[in-house]
Amino acid sequence: MSLLTLLAGGVAGALAPWWLPWVAGAGFADAVPLFQWLVPGLAVSAFSTLMAPQWIGRGLFLTASLCSLSAGGVNLLAAWWWVPRMGVMGAVYAQWSALSLALVTNLVLFWVCERDPRRLNPEAGGVS
Repeated sequence: MSLLTLLAGGVAGALAPWWLPWVAGAGFADAVPLFQWLVPGLAVSAFSTLMAPQWIGRGLFLTASLCSLSAGGVNLLAAWWWVPRMGVMGAVYAQWSALSLALVTNLVLFWVCERDPRRLNPEAGGVS
């Protein structure tokens, strides 16, 4: 599913100069670069969505919830800071800041969850 999302997002981003003004009207031609800046964020969002059941299944609901709330808080604060100074690109940077935090926390959680079972259980593919 994540690969399909990336593929569809990549195609949508590459073809945005043609389809976005056609669908939304010529007045939306200025939105094409913004759309193209935001499309790669689909990968991080898809990864976070795919990993959420892992964290809940491992009993890390509170941790996952706090990570999501933190990413939302970063987005809010960064947008509050950057939008008045940089306009709509400030919102893009704020979104990317939040997505970066979400990616890092998901990767750290993945690393923490995967290192112990493999080290402690040789049958799980690790070395004792």
